[in-house]
Amino acid sequence: VNNFGDVYLDLLQNGLSTEGITQEYIYALENLQNYFSCCGYNGPEDYSNTQFGAYGRLPKSCCGLSQTSFTQCFQVGPGVIQYGCKGKIEDLFNKRYTDVGSIGLCFGIIEFLAITLSSLIVYLIYR
Repeated sequence: VNNFGDVYLDLLQNGLSTEGITQEYIYALENLQNYFSCCGYNGPEDYSNTQFGAYGRLPKSCCGLSQTSFTQCFQVGPGVIQYGCKGKIEDLFNKRYTDVGSIGLCFGIIEFLAITLSSLIVYLIYR
């Protein structure tokens, strides 16, 4: 998750500070933040040195607004989401790892029982 966080922060700091930012990038960022109901990686302060933060603005998703909304989102405005996406993304990855680990453990136990039972049957047949 740390590598993802580094990439996310790098995109926030470097990707949004350039003039050539694409609408696709903004759309993906807005969707991610809307999905997790979060703002930035650590919080809305992540946008302070970006194209958004230059005018005290935030992406619309930081206020829970859709991209098609005509309302602007400002750092000092009402309804600004104050927590970042880091915790939510880590929770998602941790839950997925736990799910995959549990499934793998179950398959391992089933395979062990199958091998043990088949060995017992072979032993009893050739005894």
